[in-house]
Amino acid sequence: MINRSMLLGACLSFIIPLSVYVLTLAPTVTFGDSGELITAAYSLGISHPPGSPLWTILAHLFTYLPINSVAWRVNLASAAFAALTGLVLFQLILHIFRDQKKTLSQWQTATIALCSSLFFSFSRSLWRTAIVAEVYSLNALIFSLILLSVYSWCQRRKFRYLCISSLFLGLGLANHYIFFLLIPVYGLWLLLTERRILFSRKVILLTITFLLGLSCIFTFPFVLTPILLSIGEILKL
Repeated sequence: MINRSMLLGACLSFIIPLSVYVLTLAPTVTFGDSGELITAAYSLGISHPPGSPLWTILAHLFTYLPINSVAWRVNLASAAFAALTGLVLFQLILHIFRDQKKTLSQWQTATIALCSSLFFSFSRSLWRTAIVAEVYSLNALIFSLILLSVYSWCQRRKFRYLCISSLFLGLGLANHYIFFLLIPVYGLWLLLTERRILFSRKVILLTITFLLGLSCIFTFPFVLTPILLSIGEILKL
């Protein structure tokens, strides 16, 4: 049975930031890398290194929306990624409170989680990247998903959560090379917490899921570009 307070909090943690982001969204191209990234997203091209193929593919899907200009639609993609980050953070805080067995009611827990996620959503560093065409709001989303899956593994010790975190690590690396810094940290964390996994067959599954997330680098733009552009032409008919 779905708890109403948790469901309401989850909806608000996404809807409130997204609404504010849309109200403050840049209406067109801005300074910096905005013009280049919008062009890459629209044409499925390759922007400056590292290229950010994952962001390009996802932002391209927003260009099919039948509203406003192409630049506005790509800017909207950043807003959606940032709002989803707030939702994931809300879920993470809920898990922490549940596992710590705090003596709070469900409404109190949901309120604390909502306020915390909103503080982060409206932080200067996230808000400024949520209203323009940039890859960093997607970075924040992927990183929050890694945190949520790693925390779930620490509390429940189910191997699928490790596979999910490995998948998101690969996706993060397909978006920006900053995730290179997480790879040694991730490996060291596994070595200190679950050394046996690194010396078992399970490490093969972790490697496969990581490469699966990273695979859009190898298929972009030679495979996905013609497919997505063909879909776009069909939609325009």
